[in-house]
Amino acid sequence: MPPSASGDTTVLFIHQNFPAQFVHLSAALAERPNTRIVAVRSTGQKLHPRIRSLHYNPLAGLPDHTLPPCHPWVADAQIKALRAEAVLRVLTPERAAGLSPDLIIGHTGWGELLAIRQLFPAAPILGYQEFFYHLHGADINYDPEFTTNHPAEPGRIAFKTSTQLLDSTTIDWGLAPTWWQWSLFPPSMRARMSVIHDGIDCNLIKPDLDATLRIKRAGLTLRAGDEVVTFINRNLEP
Repeated sequence: MPPSASGDTTVLFIHQNFPAQFVHLSAALAERPNTRIVAVRSTGQKLHPRIRSLHYNPLAGLPDHTLPPCHPWVADAQIKALRAEAVLRVLTPERAAGLSPDLIIGHTGWGELLAIRQLFPAAPILGYQEFFYHLHGADINYDPEFTTNHPAEPGRIAFKTSTQLLDSTTIDWGLAPTWWQWSLFPPSMRARMSVIHDGIDCNLIKPDLDATLRIKRAGLTLRAGDEVVTFINRNLEP
């Protein structure tokens, strides 16, 4: 990541819920000297104090802030186009004021990167590629008990992946957090992707031998070393 002519390095993050998957990376970069971090988002948690936050609203400018009607197949593409447009509204005056990122990092699943190449043609773009939709074996039709046989479903999925394919021509390199997620993408996209886990803050997420958990209704107190069987189910079926 080469510094700009001024000697400082500017990294621009774009994610509707920033910091999201970039929480560890952005904080680490913010601690580096001569590194400026700018984040574009619509919502999100509290940020590192050295990260500048810019907010966008994808519904701004729409009558009554409501989505216009469209064909069901392109409903997903419509909101992604609105996000891309909103990001441009925020960053165009920033560019005019001198913002020139040395690196852009964003999530390819939300549409926010779709027009970013046109705004910053010289900046390398790293795209976080979390998921590629499939008609079978991924997020739908993975369980014989819950199948979707609607005749329009193939068209909906095709249009849902269209913005992902367009984004793949925008970014310089892709990033997937696991090998399984990487495997969902077409071979041509996988050839330009790295697999790097999001990371775990081991100073925060670690065993606590003194921790206890009191379950009043059952009259139980669980401590380190107790054998516990954990069962998680949305509706607690038998």
